[in-house]
Amino acid sequence: TTSGFVEMHVNAIAKNYLRTWFPLDICIVTIDWTMTLINQGGPTDFMRLGKTFSRLTRLVRLLRFMKMNKHMSEMLSRINSEYVLTLIGLVRLVVGIVIVNHYIACFWYGISRSIEGPEETWVNYYLIRLGKYGLSYSYFTSLHWSLTQFTPASMEVFPQNARER
Repeated sequence: TTSGFVEMHVNAIAKNYLRTWFPLDICIVTIDWTMTLINQGGPTDFMRLGKTFSRLTRLVRLLRFMKMNKHMSEMLSRINSEYVLTLIGLVRLVVGIVIVNHYIACFWYGISRSIEGPEETWVNYYLIRLGKYGLSYSYFTSLHWSLTQFTPASMEVFPQNARER
């Protein structure tokens, strides 16, 4: 509740959810199921619009983290152990680094997949040509590459054209 008490009554929790996040959740789920059920033949304007709307609604859901940050600050102020506070700070930094590298990895992979024509890309060169093409393998290769850009570590995957650089 707004006064700081934990609500334990199921009916009150359900009413609050129905008033706040339920309409947005229904939109997200409806669009996701619609995209799943539509034939994957060719991209149509409806599918692009649905994907864009779905992404925007998911972005709105991320606003909950701002509210959660306020609650986290209140909880952290009640912790008296310097060791626990240091550990929590370290975990937050690592999670932040992983999130930033996730976006860099997705962006780098997206650049490579968007290049059409005879121009060589890192995805074509390293993954498709070597027969290691799979979404999870591609993601972790991109993530590994993005992590190595922040550290002195090495990586055997390199940009193959000017746009990827």
